[in-house]
Amino acid sequence: MELKKYERKEQVVDTKLFAKDGLTFLVLERIVNQKARFVLTDHKRFVVCYSSPPHPVWIWTPDDITEEEKEALWQLCKKEHILPGQVWAGSEQQAPDKAEEAEPPIFGINMKYELADYFIRRGEEEGEPLSISLRMLVYDCPTAHLPDKAAEGGFALMTERDVEDVAEFLYQFKQDIGIDLEDRKACRNRAERYKERENFFLWKDACGKNVAMCGYNVNQGMGSVGEVYCRPEERRKGYAQNLVYQVTKTVQEKGLLPVLYSDADYQASNRCYQKIGYQQRGELCMVGMPADKEKS
Repeated sequence: MELKKYERKEQVVDTKLFAKDGLTFLVLERIVNQKARFVLTDHKRFVVCYSSPPHPVWIWTPDDITEEEKEALWQLCKKEHILPGQVWAGSEQQAPDKAEEAEPPIFGINMKYELADYFIRRGEEEGEPLSISLRMLVYDCPTAHLPDKAAEGGFALMTERDVEDVAEFLYQFKQDIGIDLEDRKACRNRAERYKERENFFLWKDACGKNVAMCGYNVNQGMGSVGEVYCRPEERRKGYAQNLVYQVTKTVQEKGLLPVLYSDADYQASNRCYQKIGYQQRGELCMVGMPADKEKS
């Protein structure tokens, strides 16, 4: 492979390269041409992108990937110190405001299942235990369906007075999914940014209490719906489902196709999305360290 490495540069990859996997790799399409920590690509057969901590690495490969290419990617990840559990070595172009902070270990790599099987096997052979830590389903929603169960209250755009609730929701959301973990300060900073957007919403119960959140990002004619969270004590009351429906309708009214990623093992969420009208279009997985290894 003839590799090219780009660090903190924009517009370095023609995303038509993985247009066939556009929905499945929508997040990669959004981040690859921003100022990521680095992008590695041959501009033909693969793209490796690490945006920033605490986010995972992304690897795109074509469906006809060869065994030689799988091995080359394995060796590349070892060389770049981006296998799960490794600490990326950084570069001279590291942002000055981050220079004094310890770089966290890479916790996962998102990739197709075929490459994941290869990485897990090679890890076992080399004493670097890996496993599939998250199975993701990719949905789109051509037509939104009104939920069977109405919920008390209604949905509203986030405002300044909602910052504290959203910060706590974001923190608990990250804890629930166990990836992209951020401390409460980082979550509050994120909430402050979200209040300036017009694409982050809350469901308020009949008393005006914030009980659920959901937002979306725009990319290539699609609205990526995400960060769906409901207070644990308020679940099974239809709040999250009705909120996702309203956000999905908002996305559609802007002429965008709603899409979302879901944890394949969280059946309640998947049933919720399917009832609203979301249809599965793809799947991928995250390769990470085994749970017992993470805790050791």
